[in-house]
Amino acid sequence: MPPYRHILADIGVVTLRMNFAGAAVRMAAACGKAAVRGPAALMKAFYGDPMLAEYECGRRGRAEFVGHFREKVGFRGGDDEFVAIWRSVFSENEPMIDFWRSVAGRRADVWFFSNTGEMHVPWVYEAFPRMAVHRGQALSYELGVMKPDPSFFRLGLGRLGLAAEDCLFIDDQAANCEAARACGIESIHYTDAPSALAALRARLR
Repeated sequence: MPPYRHILADIGVVTLRMNFAGAAVRMAAACGKAAVRGPAALMKAFYGDPMLAEYECGRRGRAEFVGHFREKVGFRGGDDEFVAIWRSVFSENEPMIDFWRSVAGRRADVWFFSNTGEMHVPWVYEAFPRMAVHRGQALSYELGVMKPDPSFFRLGLGRLGLAAEDCLFIDDQAANCEAARACGIESIHYTDAPSALAALRARLR
């Protein structure tokens, strides 16, 4: 097993927990349509819509994104309220952030490799400053492509000057891990913090 010098970490789920229950309640209270009645319906309304991928690939801006979904779900509040609800799904995944802080700049460098838009990053570094121990980032809205497209990893590595064989990637989506492995990057499929930390520690020995 080679000495991995770099950890490529996903943000949503792996580094920050994502809970849609509270956001669904807040969104439903400000909406006139049934599309957001409960967490599952809220996720379907957003994650089943091509606009999300367009936005997270940087092809659509914030105004288009917010306007599209405000109309789709009948949101009666202002743009700032919509963005606040969109951001409210996050909370610290404390064991993972503690680990990033313990290894960053010592045993390995931490880099964030994530599908996301500019409403979330760099805002998350201000909202959750303990996570901001990374050396850099590869984000879908900056690269113009999303995981699990292998070009996401090739572009990200190239932009940051990293060699695939030196990197260890961790993500909650199995398809993303498979795409990373296809690019020569050793990967860990995140299911929960204890098993992820055990896998990380074993590979960083």
